[in-house]
Amino acid sequence: FRDNVESAFRGGQPVEGAQLIYTFPALQPLNSSMVAEYEPPGFGSNRSNAKGEIRKPYMAAGTLVVQIVKDGYRAAATSVTLVAGEAASVTVKLER
Repeated sequence: FRDNVESAFRGGQPVEGAQLIYTFPALQPLNSSMVAEYEPPGFGSNRSNAKGEIRKPYMAAGTLVVQIVKDGYRAAATSVTLVAGEAASVTVKLER
């Protein structure tokens, strides 16, 4: 994601295993759980790695509502507008 999304998740410490949940308001009810069923290998993960990073090499263009959740932490949410061909990457830092 671009800087405006990345900064929305810079609250606390990097969190491994946080889950990315996203929806496309223009394409309701399409959401991350539906998309994950059809993503081929190599299309990134919806969980953060040991450095708190989530990377998606391809996301649909348009407005995306993003939420990051992990048990024991406060959830973080924001929205962003992606352009065609833009890769998505965010470092997850949540507060307890």
